[in-house]
Amino acid sequence: MSSAYDVVVEDGFIRVIYRGRQDFETTNRSIADAARLAKQAGITSVLFDFTFADPRGYFAETVRHGEMARDLGMSFEFRLAFYSPTQFDAVDFMETVARNRGYAARAFGREGDAVKWLTARA
Repeated sequence: MSSAYDVVVEDGFIRVIYRGRQDFETTNRSIADAARLAKQAGITSVLFDFTFADPRGYFAETVRHGEMARDLGMSFEFRLAFYSPTQFDAVDFMETVARNRGYAARAFGREGDAVKWLTARA
């Protein structure tokens, strides 16, 4: 299955739903689309949902996305949650990369925990 995604506005956050194996250019587009939609909606929380994706072995690309995120429109005001019910090691690495780049970010294995964290006011 090729890489695909949807970006939707939910109650208080943007959800990016990935499907299939991760692809660098498609993921860059999804980050830019999420940032653009979030700004239009006045939202600063984004949930990257990997329930239907296969992020295995996507480590070097993850680091590159972290380096490019600001240029793609994802400013440091964003709060980022990375969620996968089956591949926590992958989303945990994404959290580490995002935090190292200066983002407020967390990885989750349970969707409810991710939504609660994203929608809580600091």
